[in-house]
Amino acid sequence: MVTVIDNSRSWTTRYANYDEDARDHVQKTVELPGVAGSQIKIEHLSLDLATEKAGANASVLITAETAGKDTILTEFTETGITYKTKEADVSFIADDGQPVTLRWHLKTASSKALMTVISYSYTVIPVDAPVENPGEVLPEEPTEDNPESCIITIKCSLEGDLKKLIDDLKKYVGERNVEISIKTGLT
Repeated sequence: MVTVIDNSRSWTTRYANYDEDARDHVQKTVELPGVAGSQIKIEHLSLDLATEKAGANASVLITAETAGKDTILTEFTETGITYKTKEADVSFIADDGQPVTLRWHLKTASSKALMTVISYSYTVIPVDAPVENPGEVLPEEPTEDNPESCIITIKCSLEGDLKKLIDDLKKYVGERNVEISIKTGLT
């Protein structure tokens, strides 16, 4: 995983709204070039956020654009005049070979929003990379009630990856009667 920290300056705004469409006042933009045969996975975001006037809201929206589609990764808000570190673990994966453009949008209410020490962490994953901790597929013994039932066990170290896998599985099976459950603490 690569972590990039930009503490070269502070970003400020007096804008009261995000500018997601026109992008006339995006405070920071980072372009991660795509690599054929690989995917870019954004994993962690952090920054320091404050407001110029105590009690006013300072907010930042962080988005990722790939293949012409914007995705909101996270949003942070702060009401104090002292910088507070805000951070989030995210799991955004671009398609094979696609670049990713990260954008930081600031807004405030009746004051000035202040942002500094921006960092982001990402991994470039080869598409044909072996799966870490591959799952073990164990068919359940057929029963009289359900002669074609089976159980799939997948061991996974990251809960976010497991939730994405479950969402993908639900999309795949559609309307078929499938029960999906999560058991934690398995060794």
